[in-house]
Amino acid sequence: MRKAKALLLTGLLAWQLTGCVTTGGKPEVDREKAAESYVNLGIAYLREGDTENARDKLERALKYDSDSVRALSVLALTYHQDGEVELAEKYFRKALWEDRSDPETNNNYAAFLYDIGRYDEAAEYFKKAADNTDYSERSRSFENLGLTLLKLKDNEAAEASFRRALRLNKGLPRAHLELSNLLFKQSNFSEAQKHYEAFTQLASQDARSLLIGIQIAKAFNDNDRMASYGLQLRKMYPGSSELKQYQGMMANEKP
Repeated sequence: MRKAKALLLTGLLAWQLTGCVTTGGKPEVDREKAAESYVNLGIAYLREGDTENARDKLERALKYDSDSVRALSVLALTYHQDGEVELAEKYFRKALWEDRSDPETNNNYAAFLYDIGRYDEAAEYFKKAADNTDYSERSRSFENLGLTLLKLKDNEAAEASFRRALRLNKGLPRAHLELSNLLFKQSNFSEAQKHYEAFTQLASQDARSLLIGIQIAKAFNDNDRMASYGLQLRKMYPGSSELKQYQGMMANEKP
């Protein structure tokens, strides 16, 4: 079924690529439209994890429009997914050369820099994306900026970024969780709990989020909730460092 869907998508996009304009009685390919269709096909393959076909379609897009920022940026993503760090950076920089203000490229390049541990640079490019008021995903760029600032040990700036992200979009679970953890460390337990509850409504628990929930429950002497989260931690993440921390907490509570 998955293969059939891919073939159907290929057929539809190939049909789109035959669209022509007529000049002086001779059909001519609309080069920008053809490039965009190939980019969309490349993205479809990339989402399926097929980077080889994704690259092929993106390179075809660049034959129609060598300056396509979107094609260059997505091609960089395919190389990043394959672990080709130098090639990924090469194409990200080409895309930024064409348009340094493009927020999607800035955000994707920042995510690449974050992934390879260049946090100072990642923060710079996440901020560029987030500051673009026309960018439809700027809330996620603020969230990503906050995560990067945590890596840089700048908790105050990270908190501000998470708050800005949530003002734009209250449906960001990671921003709620990280803000909850920061507020807990400040002993602002009521607000920490509010953001933690928002997180639980939006996402599934993992070991780290369960431990944060245990810590907040402990601050409110909510033994039932502590026990519930602790049980989930033992069942779902038996070998985790978070479980060891929880067990250490409980050991310290014993008289």
